[in-house]
Amino acid sequence: MSNLKAKTTDADAAIGSRIKLSRVRNGVSQEALADHLGISFQQIQKYENGKNRLSASALCVVADFLGVSALWLLRGSETDADAPPPAPMDAVAVRASLIMAGLSPRAKHAAMTALRAIAEVDGETRIEAEAA
Repeated sequence: MSNLKAKTTDADAAIGSRIKLSRVRNGVSQEALADHLGISFQQIQKYENGKNRLSASALCVVADFLGVSALWLLRGSETDADAPPPAPMDAVAVRASLIMAGLSPRAKHAAMTALRAIAEVDGETRIEAEAA
């Protein structure tokens, strides 16, 4: 059973990772999100890094502002509310997503082609299709 008195949990870190991913994908700065919530950008950093918990009401406001569902932020899925939360993205994955967000469509395509080739060599067979 989970200890709710614990400072933060893996689930908090996973939610924070999805907030950061959604924010970056939408081109929203930490400052803009913080202003919308009426908090400091440092607090956004703490949420994104899983250092602090986000209240349910704040999670809903964040989801609306970023144009994603609160369910996706919570579970990483729009359809399977019973699925366990995915593992949080590690620092390398977060950095890679930040780099990808700044690339041109042509460069993104080249990067995805290279990543698929690396995953194939590494034996990874489940690669999600590239978003159009």
